[in-house]
Amino acid sequence: MSLFRKLRHGIRVLTNRPAADRALDDEVEHYFDELAASYEAKGLSPAAAKREAGIQRGSALALRDEVRDAGWENWVSGMIDDCRYALRRMRRSPGFTCTAVLTLGLGIGATAAIFTVTDGVLLKPLSFPHAERLVALMHTAPGINLDSLKMSPSLYFTYREEGRVFEDVALWNGNRSTVTGLGDPEEAPTLFVTYQFLNVLGVRPAIGRGFTETDGDPQGGRTVVLSDSYWKRQFGGSPSVLGQRIVLDGNPHEIIGVLPAGFEFLDEKVSLVVPKRLRREEVILIQFSEDGIARLKPGVTLEQANADVARCLPLAALKFPLNRGFAARAFADARIAPRLRLLKDYQIGDIGKTLWILMAAVGILLLIACANVANLLLVRADGRQHELAVREALGAGWGRMARDLLAESVLLGAAGGLLGLGFCYCALRWGVSRGFPYLPRLSTITVDARTLAFTLVISLAAGLLFGLAPVWKQRRRRAANDLRSSGGRSMTQSRERFATQRALLAVQVALAMVLLVGSGLMLRTFQALRSVEPGFTRPAEVQIVRVSIPATQAAAPEQVIRLEEAILRKFSEIAGVSAVAITSAAPMEGGTSNPIYSADHDPGQGKLPTVRSMRSVSPGFVAVLGSRLVAGRDLTWQEMYTGPPVVMISANMARELWGEPRAALGKRIRGSLTQEWREVIGVLADLRDEGVVKSAPAIVYWPLLQRPPNGALSVPRNVEYMIRSPRAGSVRFVQELQQSLRSVNPNLPLANVRTLEAIYQKSMARTSFVLLLLAVAGAMALALGVVGIYGVIAYSVAQRRKEIGIRIALGSTQQSVTAMFLRQGMLLVGPGAVIGTVAALGATRLMQSLLFGVQPFDFVTYGAMLALLVVSALLASWLPARKAASADPSEALRAD
Repeated sequence: MSLFRKLRHGIRVLTNRPAADRALDDEVEHYFDELAASYEAKGLSPAAAKREAGIQRGSALALRDEVRDAGWENWVSGMIDDCRYALRRMRRSPGFTCTAVLTLGLGIGATAAIFTVTDGVLLKPLSFPHAERLVALMHTAPGINLDSLKMSPSLYFTYREEGRVFEDVALWNGNRSTVTGLGDPEEAPTLFVTYQFLNVLGVRPAIGRGFTETDGDPQGGRTVVLSDSYWKRQFGGSPSVLGQRIVLDGNPHEIIGVLPAGFEFLDEKVSLVVPKRLRREEVILIQFSEDGIARLKPGVTLEQANADVARCLPLAALKFPLNRGFAARAFADARIAPRLRLLKDYQIGDIGKTLWILMAAVGILLLIACANVANLLLVRADGRQHELAVREALGAGWGRMARDLLAESVLLGAAGGLLGLGFCYCALRWGVSRGFPYLPRLSTITVDARTLAFTLVISLAAGLLFGLAPVWKQRRRRAANDLRSSGGRSMTQSRERFATQRALLAVQVALAMVLLVGSGLMLRTFQALRSVEPGFTRPAEVQIVRVSIPATQAAAPEQVIRLEEAILRKFSEIAGVSAVAITSAAPMEGGTSNPIYSADHDPGQGKLPTVRSMRSVSPGFVAVLGSRLVAGRDLTWQEMYTGPPVVMISANMARELWGEPRAALGKRIRGSLTQEWREVIGVLADLRDEGVVKSAPAIVYWPLLQRPPNGALSVPRNVEYMIRSPRAGSVRFVQELQQSLRSVNPNLPLANVRTLEAIYQKSMARTSFVLLLLAVAGAMALALGVVGIYGVIAYSVAQRRKEIGIRIALGSTQQSVTAMFLRQGMLLVGPGAVIGTVAALGATRLMQSLLFGVQPFDFVTYGAMLALLVVSALLASWLPARKAASADPSEALRAD
């Protein structure tokens, strides 16, 4: 019979078993009639022929079974029958079924959820064509102690003109644009890009066109491409939007296209894409303020690209002029080197190790759940020994009984998988709605076919894994002993079962110890982070909003600063406001960096001084931050406009340059050789500007308005207002801020509203995320371990009821009986705790990068977690022990 016919026949048998049985009966009878006819042809009488045919054929029932066994459909049918039988057993034991399914559901659900996150963030490719060829253009500059250096327009032109490995190169940076003329003024997230940007990504607009070289020409008309969501929100999705004009930062831009729905770029929220208008003849050598991407040519490796960029870097110094005021060897002394990364790796950052650690943690939790369910199945299989022994005596082989036992475990695994999938879906929906811990690629974290396939695989694997324990025990049993026991258990079997339970329990305790230590270390890390002084106080009382002033609202720098001061004064009049200040960048949200010259610290002829972080601030910055002046005083508005050139610095910069903060007062610093010297008038307490997990950088606080002696006035137009008030964060307070801003200038929107507390919490988000998940995993592991200990001790109590009755009858006290089982509980926990401690010593070394203020071998954490495990084990042992000790000995003896 051909394979196709076998398949078709098997399906027909499975879908209509009664008809198949009738056809088989007819076939067997037809075979019997033909055989009898052949004997009649040989001269036998009809009766003798039927007798000989019956002898030759044998049992009709056996023949039918033999024919059925020859088809694959019989094996499938047997599995279906086993599953039906297992489902009936599960329905008859709802307590066991619910406990097992819930235990597995929690373990599988946690594993599936972390896999979905890991798959979305780490494994799925970017959504651009041939995304593996997209690279982020990054550099290092060890000469000025910078591990990460962005792109500059000079390198952009150099790589395009001299590079051999790139199909094309583009610059980009994310910012916001003030949109007017479409109702209330608003700030829209905007990507400012060179005209090749969309081509590098391989993205074509859904309608309209992309950018061309003309769009990047400073002499050409201004253009813009809209995102799909912004197009639908502001223009109702009308195709007639092409050719219309939209006013961005006071300048009209022609709408030339709309991006495809779902377009995302490196987690940037994009409403508008605007081309940069670079003048090549105005480009200077050092201006590293841009992000860059490139598309590699087919077949080019990252190593080859880095080598070609290294070749191009010296050429940039020959093609573009050095900045005024910079030493002649500034570019060479910086020792700039390429550090290209795949765009996906650049987006992910260092989150990969964190996710793999969490994946290992939930994998451990799943193993604990499997061990727990295996113990439950051992108890359940123990109650079926007489039934299984009868089946074995009647001819059922070990394989047939193994299939029966595994059918139940696989069904439990499948049910646990379905429940776990529900847990996974709910957990991910909750996490995504709350933004997770600022994970990259959040939109790719979805329950899809990959999650379903993974959940199916681990559900079946888990079912087979914990189902092997009763199968293995059944193989070692002897049917004759089970039959002689008439449903009871021999002492040898009880000891074997108890030994298996102890082994599974040791595994549970060891794995639980690893998770407890991990969660304990993360808790200590979180405590250490909370104890760090960030450089500000009561951050929940500081409201931060952004205001951008386009040139059409205030053209000259004097007008800009006057308008910014007027807004500050208006904000300060709101009820409950105690302090207001302006800064170019909010704390912990980055700033700029540049070399800083000191009058009494010569870096050497032609050499660059150390690069420092910088931000521009207004008077009142110290008060609104809740910081403190270690030495000196704050800026004043009089100094801002007409006073002598002054500056403030951080305490660690003062200590680095002059030994102690007070010694910095009166010293002079500047940002380049052409700038005027500024006197240090104040020294602020150190600010953890890069997050609490990193050391506080040395910071220079320039006045908001700078008046260089031989240059144009300088003042930032995109500024952050910091307002200290107990009402910060409330909807009504933000509304009053908006009203105050409109009373000064109705064309300026209030944007990027948040509190300093939100920024502070964001800096610890990853630690909080890992702590939460490890704490939940550790708590679940401890709970499962306690349940396992309780189950083993309870089983031991049930097995030793007669012994307990005799002990009590002979005078043993309740305390001594209780102590006996408590010792047994400690003997059960001891090996697992020791193994788990040793395993944790090795496993926690992988967490080194996640820890802060604590070492992986922290003895306090290990001791506390071990004590928690021991106390939990004592409690789990004491409950059944107390019940055993309080039993009536006469009832225990009669029951036996």
